[in-house]
Parts: sequence; C-alpha cells; structure tokens
Amino acid sequence: MGIQEQAFRVYYASMSDADLLSTAKNKNSFIPIAQMLMAEELTRRQLKLPAEAPAETSHAPTLFAKIWALLRHRSPRQADRAKTG
Repeated sequence: MGIQEQAFRVYYASMSDADLLSTAKNKNSFIPIAQMLMAEELTRRQLKLPAEAPAETSHAPTLFAKIWALLRHRSPRQADRAKTG
C-alpha cells in the first residue's frame, strides 16, 4: 500500500458519516485513487449518496441569462440605435 493510498484511507476513515457524504458529492473532482477509496469507505459503512439533483436548480436567472435574453429579443433597429448612441 502506497503512502498516498494509506493517507486517503486514514483520512476518509476519520470522517463522520455526514462529512464523508458531503465530501463524496464532489468525488468527480478527485484523483482516481481518491475516488476509488472514497467509494470503498462508503461501501464499508453501507452509505449511499442520494440521487444526484440536476445541476443548479435555482429559478433566479443569472446576469448572463438576463443579458442574453435582452440581446435575443432586441430588434435590429433597436440594436442600430444603441450603437449610434
């Protein structure tokens, strides 16, 4: 067992169930060995992540969405007037 593997095992084993589940939500951003050992620890504890919710379910439009909507709905004549000031 390598030092890196051992360090991940000890780290995950030291976490509470809640912390482990919270951390596991971001497992795709971890290196492969960390992902594998996270999955092993979850299995060992018989924990399962809840089904993934769709990314960003907020109903409030972002600034980009607001600007995009304005640009899409602007008529060509309005765009020309905006350019000339």
